[in-house]
Amino acid sequence: MLYLLIMKKGLWLLCCWMLMACHKKPDTENVLPTFMEYTATEENGDIKGLTDPTDWTLSDTWNTAEKNLFPAATNIQFETTSLLNVIKPAYPNPNGGQFQIVISQLEQVQLCIVNQDNLVLLRYTGKLPLNVVFNISDKLHLVTESKVRVYYILQTRQGQYYRGHGDIEIVR
Repeated sequence: MLYLLIMKKGLWLLCCWMLMACHKKPDTENVLPTFMEYTATEENGDIKGLTDPTDWTLSDTWNTAEKNLFPAATNIQFETTSLLNVIKPAYPNPNGGQFQIVISQLEQVQLCIVNQDNLVLLRYTGKLPLNVVFNISDKLHLVTESKVRVYYILQTRQGQYYRGHGDIEIVR
């Protein structure tokens, strides 16, 4: 009888342990980023007040959802040192879906513009210097919130790679 009681308690403890072992940690690597702030700019590109310190800078860390936007770049080693004055905030910002991005002093750029659900609205790959007007006004029906994000990968003439993002406020 004592043997059965010990077996029941042991079986109960084993089941509890198995249930706890099955508990998964939240997958923070695939969580979509939140587009909180943006850097406001005038029609001529001058910053006009509101700034987001994470916008239009270089970042060595992206989560899995962000990395998946550039599948060909999975084996690239990204630099962490700063490059000064190579990318300027998109302008004007806010805008109605048409904005300009200026990147200089580098070799090549890859851009990916996404909505807050990480749906790709536009891709661009080109040589630098870049001074291009992007128009996503025909895709604004896919922008459920008021912001889009521009992800970029930059390559120097020496073969170094950098990455970052910038947010754009859409006004309807």
